[in-house]
Amino acid sequence: MCSYYKYTDTDGTIVLYELDQEYYCIRAICITSSIILNTTFINETSNFFLPEGSFSEHLKELSVTTKDEFLNFWSISTSQYLNAWNRLKTKFQINQCLDSEIVCFYPQGVIVQYNEIFLVS
Repeated sequence: MCSYYKYTDTDGTIVLYELDQEYYCIRAICITSSIILNTTFINETSNFFLPEGSFSEHLKELSVTTKDEFLNFWSISTSQYLNAWNRLKTKFQINQCLDSEIVCFYPQGVIVQYNEIFLVS
């Protein structure tokens, strides 16, 4: 079962976290006045990645939020890429070998760049 937390920075940036039972981050969303990013799409200019390590000793710095709030912002953050993602999933087969570069290595999997632009339509 997951728990949901929120961190609000002094500049107004909000980060929502979905944490597992040991308080490791599964997914995160960064909300600024100009953009909403999530940890499944790497924006190399933002330096926003999935946090490493357990939050167990840092929970006092966070406030509790709801699963509904997290999922609402998750939906917003992924909606602009949904069509492109669905096209990409039909282009490749499971277990197909690709020449690619690992951009980010998470315990849950990797994010790779394979020299093709991920276009948003």
